[in-house]
Amino acid sequence: MKMEYIRITDISDPLFRQVHNLLSEVFPPEEVLEFSLWQEPLEDPGIRVFAAVHQGEVVGTTEYRYYPDWNVAMTDFTIIGREGLGIGRFLARNRLEDLNKLAADNGKIGRFLAQSRLKDLGTLLRITVKSCSACLQKYTTPTG
Repeated sequence: MKMEYIRITDISDPLFRQVHNLLSEVFPPEEVLEFSLWQEPLEDPGIRVFAAVHQGEVVGTTEYRYYPDWNVAMTDFTIIGREGLGIGRFLARNRLEDLNKLAADNGKIGRFLAQSRLKDLGTLLRITVKSCSACLQKYTTPTG
């Protein structure tokens, strides 16, 4: 089954509960915005939150911002929730396509298009990828 790249714009979207759960699995509690407080950021047109959905399940997510005045983008986070599905490349490729469309819609074609020709999009876009299993191990392994 094909993976889908779905934008989340409201906390009532059932996929957002899965995204929030994924954030809670990866990041320490103090770094995860409380569920209801996400409504305003999700409604902000400059903040883009997308879920990678495989067989009805959120298996990855990314949040980024696009600043049309400067034609600059910034990735806030990218999370890969399951290994072996090519989620990192899927999110990077779809994020790049979305950014190219945003740039074109703002009359600023070129900046992101050149990047799509490079082999390693992850390195170019400086993606911070956290694997759930690695992070869970880090935060649940007793120290002592």
